[in-house]
Amino acid sequence: MHQHVKHDRPHQDGARLDRVRLNEIVTLMAFAVGVAQSLDLPDRSFDVVTSTLAAHHIPDEERAAAFGEMFRVLRPGGALPAADFRPGGRRHTPHAFASAKRHGSAIPLEELATAAGFRIEARGELPVLRYIRAVRPLGT
Repeated sequence: MHQHVKHDRPHQDGARLDRVRLNEIVTLMAFAVGVAQSLDLPDRSFDVVTSTLAAHHIPDEERAAAFGEMFRVLRPGGALPAADFRPGGRRHTPHAFASAKRHGSAIPLEELATAAGFRIEARGELPVLRYIRAVRPLGT
C-alpha cells in the first residue's frame, strides 16, 4: 500500500495536518493476526510485518518457517521490524523472567531473518531487548 496523502489546501496548524495525515493513513492500513509459521495470507500482500516479543513463543523447530512466512507475505521492499529478549539482558518483568527460564537463550533474529532471505538494515539492543529491521530485497 505505497500511497501518498494529498491535501487540496495547506493547513496552517502543523499538528492538525499531522493528525489529518495519520487519520487518512490509518484508513489505508490492514491488520491481521495469525500463526506465524502458517499465515493464511496471499504472497506479497503486505508492506510491513512486525514481530514483537513473539518469536520466543514459536517452537524452536518452527521458527525458520515463521520467518519464511513473513518473507513470503511481504512485498519486495517491505520491512520486518522484529524484537525479542536479548541474552544477558536485565529482566525487569515477570514475563521476561519466565520466558528466559522457559526458552533459555535469546532468539537469533538476525540469523533467522537472513536465512529466510531478508537483508538486515538495522540492528540494536536495549536493556532488555534486541531488535532488527529487515527488508525483503527488491526483485525477490
